[in-house]
Amino acid sequence: MLKVNPSLSHILGFTENELISLTLRDITFSEDFVKLDDYISQLLLGKISSHQIETRLLHKHNYGIWTLLSISLVQSNEGNPLYLIIQVQNITERKKVEERYFNFIERSSEAMIIISNRKIQYINETGLKFLNISEKEEIIGKTVIDFIHPDKRNISVNYINRVEAGETIYRIEEIFGRVDGKFINVEFTAFPVYNGEKNDMHVIMKDISEKKKTE
Repeated sequence: MLKVNPSLSHILGFTENELISLTLRDITFSEDFVKLDDYISQLLLGKISSHQIETRLLHKHNYGIWTLLSISLVQSNEGNPLYLIIQVQNITERKKVEERYFNFIERSSEAMIIISNRKIQYINETGLKFLNISEKEEIIGKTVIDFIHPDKRNISVNYINRVEAGETIYRIEEIFGRVDGKFINVEFTAFPVYNGEKNDMHVIMKDISEKKKTE
């Protein structure tokens, strides 16, 4: 580190002189540094020009601080990398709120999934049973559109666009596919949660197959 400001000293408890004597690796949790180092390498190679990443930095008193790092590369006129500028935001309180929220939805009796960039990032235990899935790895990272009945995909994309734009969708009926190939009638409510870049989509699902049979 070549230069730091008082705000970083306040966040991490080190003096400015102490921070200048340290490296980024010294103040980053070892398990988080691997991913951070990879993005820095991509910046230096010119593959990306900037990046944001959530990572834990180490306080002087040896406890973790959740931070959002915004990293930009400064180059010479010839395009050679000169140095990185890193803006550090303390998001520890936000992460605590997120942890409480995830604990709540994990224990919920309703099926819930979280979607980011059209891909499923999280599903609770009730959701696994709902879709007849044994392990979360079977669905995490997959595109949500793939689980929607082909006849309903066009209208479903419209709903997703509306939620990503900030709208909440209430009690919409959908046909959702399970991993065993069977389709079930679903009533879902979806609402946006801003993640710092765009809206993630949080979905609550209810099986209405019996209701549809009755109708």
